[in-house]
Amino acid sequence: MAAFTSYAPQILPTEKLRDLRYDAKIRYYHSHVLDLSVCDASLEDFIEDYIEDYYRLQANSTP
Repeated sequence: MAAFTSYAPQILPTEKLRDLRYDAKIRYYHSHVLDLSVCDASLEDFIEDYIEDYYRLQANSTP
């Protein structure tokens, strides 16, 4: 059985979440235009992964 770790905090600032979703959508569409391998993911999966990566970086940079 695979383990799942969530990096999202309990309280998400709405504005930051909206900005992250927008950035992820732009990157997703650019990936489609450039025909990159990331295009195998659905838009919603790509957005969720992008946001999770953001929180992982925040968790790693906070002591």
